[in-house]
Amino acid sequence: MGTLTVRLSAEDDALLARLARQNGASKSEVIRELVRGAPRGTARESTLRAYDLMKDGIGCWDGGGKNLSERTGDKFSAMLLEERKRRDSARRRDRPRR
Repeated sequence: MGTLTVRLSAEDDALLARLARQNGASKSEVIRELVRGAPRGTARESTLRAYDLMKDGIGCWDGGGKNLSERTGDKFSAMLLEERKRRDSARRRDRPRR
């Protein structure tokens, strides 16, 4: 078996380490699988839960506030009314005067 030394950025090294942890393999095994072109959907991958697929993104987004779902119909109606007023006033400004 041959030996290869590769220099990786800190981000790439962290990604490789994470892939190895997720697959329960060493970094060398992950690289060998990638070089061989191992198809996606291997036995290890098919046992991943939804949590495993999105755990790196959990907590990275803002939920939009506490009152997000309250009175959405009223807010949407008000938004439509404002849009209509804006369009009407723009039309009045663009009309030629008689």
